[in-house]
Amino acid sequence: MKTKAERNTRRYKEIRKAIFIPGLAAFSQFYMFQPLLPSLSESFLVSLTITWLFRLL
Repeated sequence: MKTKAERNTRRYKEIRKAIFIPGLAAFSQFYMFQPLLPSLSESFLVSLTITWLFRLL
């Protein structure tokens, strides 16, 4: 097996997908609940700062 994938080969494209998809998943999970924070702060009668801190846990 080669140690370096050449551009425009199937292996190169699969490696790029394997790097891109987990990055996209991590990014989307990080920002998915952001629009819900104001409603959570109203429901639990806490400030937005507190909801941000619990989101990071």
